[in-house]
Amino acid sequence: MTAKLTAAFIALVLFVCVPDAAWSQVEVQAGRDSTSIGKLKITGYPYIFYTPEIEFALGGAVILSMPLSADTNVKASNAMISGYYSQKHSYDIFLNPEFFLGEDKYYIGLSVDFFRYVDKYWGIGNNTPDLDSADYVRKIFWTNLEVDVRTWGPLKIGINYDLNYTEIVERGSNELLLSGEAPGSDGGLTSGLGLVLFADTRNSAFYSSRGGYYKLSFLHAMPWLGSDYTFSRWILDLRQYIQLSDPLILAVQGYGSLVTGDTPFYLYPAIGGDTKGIYFNAKEAF
Repeated sequence: MTAKLTAAFIALVLFVCVPDAAWSQVEVQAGRDSTSIGKLKITGYPYIFYTPEIEFALGGAVILSMPLSADTNVKASNAMISGYYSQKHSYDIFLNPEFFLGEDKYYIGLSVDFFRYVDKYWGIGNNTPDLDSADYVRKIFWTNLEVDVRTWGPLKIGINYDLNYTEIVERGSNELLLSGEAPGSDGGLTSGLGLVLFADTRNSAFYSSRGGYYKLSFLHAMPWLGSDYTFSRWILDLRQYIQLSDPLILAVQGYGSLVTGDTPFYLYPAIGGDTKGIYFNAKEAF
């Protein structure tokens, strides 16, 4: 389990345990009046977690939410700012604003992430070597911009741009990285454009109790965009939320990812990764 997945789990525990009043800022109300439109609401939470790679870490997140429509079916535009720092000097600063505009006809989402992470690399595939030490350290700056337009019902079609700059700052005694055998062992820049099919029928971006989130995205990194690598990535992310009772909610997710071409090792699908694009692939906690 990676640090970010662990953090997401602890955030989920805090979400369940924190009194309802602390979260009322981000819940979808039964109706909106004119005084609530354009009104900024702020909430937040701290978290602490532990992983063998980075040891104990302390962090927190702030969520800003602003409804721009009187229609409660239109989710409030929002932004999340989060970060943590660990005993092993790993850190993460993440920003994710989302805008639902024109009565939900347009969607604009931006993700910006900067982090230093102590990780392990054992190789790719099932027949990986038995390394004495798999540790290494990387720094990453990543950003992704997505713009979607509603075309039919809840279905939106859009484009996205993805940029990732990775620096391998410490290889330790990892033989695969020291020998250069691993693709992308020197880090580098990836830059790509892609297409998105997206439908979001959730009643809330943060506290969903019904509806679904369905996204198919394709990205192609190319040298003419400045990328050091040429590869393609497909991601299918399907989520469904079912309210069994109040407050019991069943959340189901199916997630699949595929990369082809000259893909650096740190962008391969990873078990226990996240969906912000750093690993490009893997499972996100609800």
